[in-house]
Amino acid sequence: MSVVGVAPCDVSAPIPGVAFEQLRLPEADMRVARTVAPRRLLTILDVAYVLAVGRTTVYELIGAGRLETVHIGRCVRIPVEAVDQLVAGLRISANPSDTDRTRP
Repeated sequence: MSVVGVAPCDVSAPIPGVAFEQLRLPEADMRVARTVAPRRLLTILDVAYVLAVGRTTVYELIGAGRLETVHIGRCVRIPVEAVDQLVAGLRISANPSDTDRTRP
């Protein structure tokens, strides 16, 4: 699928396998957007890529209340801070403090 006036797929796309045609933005605009302001909200696919999990896992985390979402119209977005908090919580639960450990 090709959109007139849009650059072909570029390896610097924000998500591997997602072409600029699918984003409907010219390549130059996408590069400017990435350098001007960092993204504060991520898509489900962005979060899945960052966490190295599938979309279903991201939806399960949202459903369990472990990952905060923001709705913009019908779009679901996840704040970057919510992903950071999830990872921090997972790191804490994976590394209990020395006082919690029992030694033989």
